[in-house]
Amino acid sequence: MENHLSKLKVQNIYDLESETRGQASSERWRYERSLRLSSFFKEIACRKKSTPCSKLVMRIVYGRDLCNAAMKYGLANEEIARKQYEREYSTERIFSRDTRIQTDDATPRRSRVRNHELLPTVTSYIFSNRIP
Repeated sequence: MENHLSKLKVQNIYDLESETRGQASSERWRYERSLRLSSFFKEIACRKKSTPCSKLVMRIVYGRDLCNAAMKYGLANEEIARKQYEREYSTERIFSRDTRIQTDDATPRRSRVRNHELLPTVTSYIFSNRIP
């Protein structure tokens, strides 16, 4: 416990954030998430004593694949939607997957555009091209 708490320094938090932007595609993100039981707290706290815990333990230890057909389609077409968004809404900026902007001088800086602002464009692209 003490070792885990010692890792929770401000600089470590910034390092972790920058190293795990890919989330589920990041091995480090999966490892760090596995250290946090809070994501399973409700399931643990609300479990009946009579319910076997083996499936819950397996989910906590090994995780589960939540990627359905729509998510696979979204991941496969993310780059296309990003490029379309750039063509329609950007003249001098290049958006990257980690929500950073590169200007003409190629100096990255924090983007003011957040993923929820991209949602209307991404969803309109996906639905106009029909999900398989």
